[in-house]
Amino acid sequence: MAPRLKRPAGQAEGKGLRDPEISVDRPCTNFPDNWARWANAAGLRREFKPCPVYDLSMNLIFAVKEGVGIAITQPCMIERELRSGELLMPFALPVSTGRGYFVCIDRDRPAAPGQLAFMEWVQDGAKRMTDPA
Repeated sequence: MAPRLKRPAGQAEGKGLRDPEISVDRPCTNFPDNWARWANAAGLRREFKPCPVYDLSMNLIFAVKEGVGIAITQPCMIERELRSGELLMPFALPVSTGRGYFVCIDRDRPAAPGQLAFMEWVQDGAKRMTDPA
């Protein structure tokens, strides 16, 4: 969320910005089920009003930076904005969406050396993220 949204519209009096019980009146998303997944993980039982849905994470992030609302996105997508204070992450509650990224190649053609190197690089990075030891 953008720091200028100090108190989202409709937030209950006495509730802090980092309290998961806040009223999220301006949710934005690029996947419609993200808010329901997050609310479930936070132990909240509520329905979310239809919200703006953005086709690209970049558009979602831009909208939040402009104060359109708050969003759920991967922290890796907003590292620079978090470091600079342009955006803030009010809740330390990571939630899996069950989605991921895939590397695809044409199975009818032999993989080129560059493709093999890229796939190895991606797999090495993913292993480091899931098993840092």
